[in-house]
Amino acid sequence: MFRLLSEVTLVKETNASADSSNRGLYLTLDTDWCHERILVDTLQILESHGARATIFCTDQSKSLDLLHGNPNIELGIHPNFRPLLDGKVEGKGLTAEKILDDMLSVVPSAKCVRSHSLISGSNLTALFVSRRLTHESNLKIPFAAASNVRPFAHPTGMVMCPFQWGDYSEMTTSIPLDLAKDYLVVNFHPIHVFLNSKSLHAYERTRSLHYAPEELIKYRYKGRGVRTVLLELLQSLSTLKSHTRNRESRCVRAAVAL
Repeated sequence: MFRLLSEVTLVKETNASADSSNRGLYLTLDTDWCHERILVDTLQILESHGARATIFCTDQSKSLDLLHGNPNIELGIHPNFRPLLDGKVEGKGLTAEKILDDMLSVVPSAKCVRSHSLISGSNLTALFVSRRLTHESNLKIPFAAASNVRPFAHPTGMVMCPFQWGDYSEMTTSIPLDLAKDYLVVNFHPIHVFLNSKSLHAYERTRSLHYAPEELIKYRYKGRGVRTVLLELLQSLSTLKSHTRNRESRCVRAAVAL
């Protein structure tokens, strides 16, 4: 059920068997410069459920360094091009190329990219391709907009991987797991998982504590929030896998009896 984003493939055929190649749930995380303990909190949740995930990194992390070679985790990059748009580059020598290359020095093996704030454009995609990145996930298409979302090819050859659910805008909205029968990409941020964020307003009120996790945890929301949604998703998948194993076991026993 869990897939890594770099496993998305494109085929020329448009029949059902071609579409089936990308079926599954693609769980992604944007680290967004979070505190190490906050990142570890989310990683422990994923590990306890045997989840596979693509993690888009904004900076160096001891925890992520330890994940190199882990078959359940792939590390992508999450470059921040916002200073270029905000005009905050004077005297810093910042260019899109430098920002991207600095991120690739953190994760040299990266195949996947999602820009901070989903900043994208044809020139950026061409730049990504020039650095041998293969999969881009900068397009969000909500469930309400389209029910038949699929990955597609950019003219540069980049595999474009839209996502349908993101905690930033849908903090308490359940994820329709049935879409994983086709193609479902979801996106979480460790800070929102740690806080169990229920709204951006509540999240912003704690911003001064985001690098003090021992204090921040006191503000974790007790009701339904991002953490709740993630746990519901993982528990639902665990239940589904258990039912599948039981059904397969019954089929085997029936076959043996014959």
